[in-house]
Amino acid sequence: MTLEVRADGSVHVRDRFVFLRTGLLLSAVLFGGLGLALALGGPDLRTAYGPLAGLFACAAFAAVVEDSDFHFDAMAKQLRWTKWRLLGRTGGTIPFGAIENIALEVRTDRSDSGLSMTRDCRVLVVTRDGALALGSRNLDVRTARERIAPPLLMLLGKTARGLTERGIGARRN
Repeated sequence: MTLEVRADGSVHVRDRFVFLRTGLLLSAVLFGGLGLALALGGPDLRTAYGPLAGLFACAAFAAVVEDSDFHFDAMAKQLRWTKWRLLGRTGGTIPFGAIENIALEVRTDRSDSGLSMTRDCRVLVVTRDGALALGSRNLDVRTARERIAPPLLMLLGKTARGLTERGIGARRN
């Protein structure tokens, strides 16, 4: 996730997975080529099942990876956002007046042994209608709290004291 604060006070937040999607699509092509070579070169079509399963798995993962772009426009006093996948796009505009707060969704996860614990979070834009995550990526709590949330809160005229955290506990068995 990248955050850019512009000279006019606008904030642009991007969460892109171009390298991951490209790697998955290239892997799908390689699996498809291998599957085709095995299907055409061998007497038994079952030898191509593994590579073809790899092709479909890589293509499916590439299709569900989501990129996002959030532009908090200081001059227009609105948030313009877009989220897209390989197939499909969604987006909208939210006036600053409709944004109630910026929140952190903190997830705590324990290891199988219970000896180690990880905490990560996502930054949310909270409106009357619900919450909208700024991207798909999980951030460490410190980065979200100290680097991502403060410029957004400042732009919206809110204080860092108003930053709320929503906890989600998860335990692996």
